[in-house]
Amino acid sequence: MYKFLTVALIALISSFSVNAQSNSSYCPQKIGMMQGDPLAIPAKEILVKIYKKLGCNIKVVPLPGTRGILHFNKKLVDGELYRLSLAEKAYEQTFVRSLVPLFKLTNAIWENSDYNISNKKPLGYVKGIKWHEEYILKHFLDMQNIAQFYSEDKMYEAFNRGAIGGFLSEKQTVKLLMDDGRLSVSPP
Repeated sequence: MYKFLTVALIALISSFSVNAQSNSSYCPQKIGMMQGDPLAIPAKEILVKIYKKLGCNIKVVPLPGTRGILHFNKKLVDGELYRLSLAEKAYEQTFVRSLVPLFKLTNAIWENSDYNISNKKPLGYVKGIKWHEEYILKHFLDMQNIAQFYSEDKMYEAFNRGAIGGFLSEKQTVKLLMDDGRLSVSPP
């Protein structure tokens, strides 16, 4: 996966290299990153290295989902590490989307393989992640069957403890968590 991130980020930055060479005085100062997002950490490391090669020392600021959008709109950060296109509707400032996607994400519901747990425990989601919130609003009339978290890390910890029967996340994140041994149960 790190190899994929490297290729995607190099392609992303190479599309900006002409601008960086022609106007070397511009470097973004702060880039927002989704706090607690397992995919953001390796992407951040790669992005910082690439910008450093371009002569830019950037600071990557971890922010909760919705706060990242607010910081961008208030010009407290110069951009965001990555966002789903769904979040772009909330941008009030002009932004440039990379020509090359950083990730191809597949969103899904992940459940404990034990039916007694997955059927009886609530579904976890993270407040501030737009696709989580939209999914919950569209599909859950009974709000007692859901559990709200303020970070992905806390949601995954609750899943490991058996406090929730499933959670919303995307495929690459779950694969990364499984590869790192951070999920105690392999969720289908």
